[in-house]
Amino acid sequence: GAAAVAAAGAGGFQPSSAEEAILGLQIALKCADIGHLSLSWSGHMQWVQRLEMEFFLQGDRERDRSMDLGFLMDRRKPGVSQTQVGFFDFVVLPLFGTLESAFPLVAPIVDAVRANQVRWVEIEAWSKAEAEKADCA
Repeated sequence: GAAAVAAAGAGGFQPSSAEEAILGLQIALKCADIGHLSLSWSGHMQWVQRLEMEFFLQGDRERDRSMDLGFLMDRRKPGVSQTQVGFFDFVVLPLFGTLESAFPLVAPIVDAVRANQVRWVEIEAWSKAEAEKADCA
């Protein structure tokens, strides 16, 4: 199963069953679904902004119907653009790391994902430093 995909090593993933082959393809498809994470910074940011706008518009519709707002849908709270570090740390990097373990030739894609994650960490650190400055003023 998933352990076989993650433990593929340098030789790449060699499924021992149809189920393992399907799992490998499912991981690749999920990575493709969030593939904007591997784009250049500007391309990635365009997708993040589009996603945040879509989520906030959905939240506005939910609010208008007196519904509970879904996660990241409330424009009064941190949205997609303010939650990227956690998303990368807990979802993206483990997922793309598993893909790379199974299919080593995707390393350049995973390197691009890691570069975008570094940018988000830098932005978060800068934002925290600015907030601390404002609190001290």
